[in-house]
Amino acid sequence: MVPRREVHLLIRVLILLSTGIVVLGQTPPPSTPVEEATGLRIVQLGELYQLTIRDNISVSVYGEPDVTAERRIDARGKVNLPLIGSVEIEGLTVVKAEESLRKRFIELEIFIDPQVSISVVDYAPKEISVLGQVANPGKQIFPEEKLEMSIVDVITAAGGVSRIGKGEGVRVTLSLIHI
Repeated sequence: MVPRREVHLLIRVLILLSTGIVVLGQTPPPSTPVEEATGLRIVQLGELYQLTIRDNISVSVYGEPDVTAERRIDARGKVNLPLIGSVEIEGLTVVKAEESLRKRFIELEIFIDPQVSISVVDYAPKEISVLGQVANPGKQIFPEEKLEMSIVDVITAAGGVSRIGKGEGVRVTLSLIHI
């Protein structure tokens, strides 16, 4: 039989995992009953995901349907939006991009206190090339919701090390190409 305390902890962890991403370590004061009970902070994806070139986003301002737009972030990291023009948002989290657009609307004296909302309609594809002695060499695509992948996850996605490959002799080479 499982001790009562462990069952309660397991239930708390399951609740946390079903409501958001859990961040361990130093956290601000708890703001929800779940956070208070566990000492963990729940973080929404918008606080972590950084917008990138080729992300397709939807931007809206509450109560202002004429400002709603769906745009792809261009190669310069900018989006062209109604009323405010071109704004650089690449590299910002969704939350910070919302705040940046909010400030821009206020600076241009378009709105007094806009409630800006950004949602990612379509994530830019993230690819990794895996070459060498793996079962399925070639491009591996990151799952959309993942912010990072370990080397073990990448090799597993490529079908694992082939029967003649050396699992203990993996070499990682990083090359970035910006167009």
